[in-house]
Amino acid sequence: MSLHTRTKRLTVPQLVTMKGQQKIVSLTAYSSSIATLIDPIVDFILVGDSVAEGVARQITLDSKMPTIGIGASPACDGQVLVTEDVLGLGGAHLPRFVKRYADVGAVISEACAQFADRKKPGQSRARTRVTV
Repeated sequence: MSLHTRTKRLTVPQLVTMKGQQKIVSLTAYSSSIATLIDPIVDFILVGDSVAEGVARQITLDSKMPTIGIGASPACDGQVLVTEDVLGLGGAHLPRFVKRYADVGAVISEACAQFADRKKPGQSRARTRVTV
């Protein structure tokens, strides 16, 4: 949950409308002092991964711009999650802050195994159809 009021939250289309043809600017902060320095020149601040909860909270409180955590803290205004982690495509290792919503990797592996079993070396070149 964000520490900021709703007025600080912007959607990407709102930000694009406000900026016009100007590029959207973002930098990553790993400390509150860096966040304070870059706050006036960015559209939002990325709070780096492995930043302690208290530091991420302080960056969010001190910043006038929205903060987006990269696995940093629920105190940030938003979060970035890697699609491969959320869908179960990244293997056995799962970062502690990720909730896996599906195990798509297992489905893909099973489909590939079924295909490989149907098409062994030396078989004719007839078309092989696999339904997933």
